[in-house]
Amino acid sequence: MDPAENHFPSSSLPPVLPHEPEIAADLELGPEITAVGPYQPRAGGPGVILLTGATGFLGSYLLRDLLAHTTATVVCLVRAKSAESARARVEENLHRYGLAPSAAQWSRVETLAGDLTRERLGLTEAAYAGLATRVDTVIHGAATVNFYQPYRQLRATNVGGVREILRFAVAARTKALHYVSSTGVFDSEAYRGLVVTEADVPAHCHGSVMGYTQTKWVAEQLVLQARVRGIPASVYRPPFIMADSRSGVVDAENLIVKMLIGCIQGGYWPGQHTDVEMVPVDALSRAIVHFACDPVHHSRTFHLTSPRRMQWADIGEAARSYGYPLTLVPYGEWTQRLAEFGRRKHNALRPLLRFYTKVTSPAGAPVPEIFARVPRPVFDSAATQEALAAGGLVPTPMTDASIATMLGFFVRQGWLLSPAELRAENESRAAKRGGSRPPHAACVPHA
Repeated sequence: MDPAENHFPSSSLPPVLPHEPEIAADLELGPEITAVGPYQPRAGGPGVILLTGATGFLGSYLLRDLLAHTTATVVCLVRAKSAESARARVEENLHRYGLAPSAAQWSRVETLAGDLTRERLGLTEAAYAGLATRVDTVIHGAATVNFYQPYRQLRATNVGGVREILRFAVAARTKALHYVSSTGVFDSEAYRGLVVTEADVPAHCHGSVMGYTQTKWVAEQLVLQARVRGIPASVYRPPFIMADSRSGVVDAENLIVKMLIGCIQGGYWPGQHTDVEMVPVDALSRAIVHFACDPVHHSRTFHLTSPRRMQWADIGEAARSYGYPLTLVPYGEWTQRLAEFGRRKHNALRPLLRFYTKVTSPAGAPVPEIFARVPRPVFDSAATQEALAAGGLVPTPMTDASIATMLGFFVRQGWLLSPAELRAENESRAAKRGGSRPPHAACVPHA
């Protein structure tokens, strides 16, 4: 693909409103959300940071890196009944991913029981005013990530929550805002086959493949409006967030994780030669923290994708190289195979069969089928990689080794048998059946 032929300048995109009236109404940003004065960066980096999403996968890494690479106090806003239970949730989440901070680092963590969907973030008027005065930087990573629910069910957190965070960003003082968006903001028909750079604005939403990407599209529009109004708002567009590149630790609810486990259990993987954008969580987190701590990078948009693209077929081949007996088949045949092996009692994809087969998207096809179509948008991250290199950071690519490290974590967690254990079990089954060809599978129930 020649970028010069397929790239579009953002100025050439017509301002097409989305077709859903509800989405169009949510694009309105109240005039009161305007910078109250120039942002004054603190010498030496942020002093007090408000972090949302600290009980999630990416959030746990953001907290870890903020504590490791800054001297700031980090205030975690958590949906909980009390500050104590909020603190317990954050601590439990860090331990879940093996990220326990030192005692000195943990002493810089404050927790607040609140709610993004409520006025004043669910805080009392006094608590809100005090927080708004202290905080100089906001990192907003909280979102409801659900690929099955429609827009209206996700908008309270993913759109309303962003609106409340923007309101907070101009309360008492102008704060730097760092918003975790998604490459999914370009998942509409208008961008198929085009090269998208960090400077390009997603002007279209019609045909967006699911409610989640629609909410991220609307939220990014609000953040970009706020940037024009004087808020130093940075936008980070990651793709699928994958395992820690060093430990293989990953969120069990990750769609690709469930798909990989279920397909290894079933024996078939879609050998689709279509790009699948992925990034290791540790690389993503480190980049966001780096950019958030340097005012030079504020009010910019970043594409935090892997410098090396992988295709769906590459994932399957990596699993085969690891030792699993996967057969790669065309996507259409894979869905037929899935209809059979996905119904098995303990297959990880059994709860997701409707997602892979039912037409739920505006494009008139199941959501995964839309993602498998070609051509996909191509995300140019040259400006982001240049900025990282200037800071001495080298982007971590997704590779076959990344997949192998993640598979090793699956085995340690007991989500899958090791390849050797699987071969032994298949041989045992074959012997009991008089030498007939054993079925693929024989892994533990699910992640």
